[in-house]
Amino acid sequence: MNESFLSAPMQREVGGYTLHLRQFEAARYASHQPSSHGIMPYGLTLPEDLQRAVAKRQAEFLAGRVAACDALQAAGVPPQMLAVGEHRAPRWPQGVVGSISHNEDLALAVAQRVESGADALLLGVDVESRIDERSLPAIQSTIATAQEAAILARVSLNAAQCVTTLFSAKESLFKALYPRVGQYLDFHDSCLQTWDEENGRLTLQLVQRAAELAGGAWVFEVHYLWDEQRVITLAQCHASS
Repeated sequence: MNESFLSAPMQREVGGYTLHLRQFEAARYASHQPSSHGIMPYGLTLPEDLQRAVAKRQAEFLAGRVAACDALQAAGVPPQMLAVGEHRAPRWPQGVVGSISHNEDLALAVAQRVESGADALLLGVDVESRIDERSLPAIQSTIATAQEAAILARVSLNAAQCVTTLFSAKESLFKALYPRVGQYLDFHDSCLQTWDEENGRLTLQLVQRAAELAGGAWVFEVHYLWDEQRVITLAQCHASS
């Protein structure tokens, strides 16, 4: 399988964790259809249910799984193709907490080994391209309450960066909490509490249904990092087992 659509592995530090990144070009993947004897990093191959998917979907999936293998290897865990679980969530090896995300040209992953008996580590990552100005009002009204909008108004980032960051932060929280609750959440299942621009982080508290499902109104710390036209977020919470 042709791997020229992938960049070399890269790392970024966010929120005390190392994120493993792979840039990719879906168009290059599509124009160099994999041969039966080609080789992907870590010997990865497409699962059967994706072999007839469009090239863009295949490229995104493979880039994310390669980034996950980079993260596993760095954590001292044998790199392996992560199975696809319910709701298409990746299934990480036992004793590992991890998360994968991608936008149109960047895939990233984080993996952390955890000890049995310790408080549960909830960890999620997300990458989002800057939201288009024309879409801002509709998206902000979908993801933010009036209370949250008041906090956004005090942040010095421009409106597109504020809304994109909050959108991504809540997506990161959803991914972090999914292994615990086994279902997707609504944007109003968490509420923005604080925004610390100096340290590039904000806090989100679980409310309503999410707090009931999780067993507590936990607070997630979300670190964010802007890179040109996209934001990367990492949500974390140490929850009682």
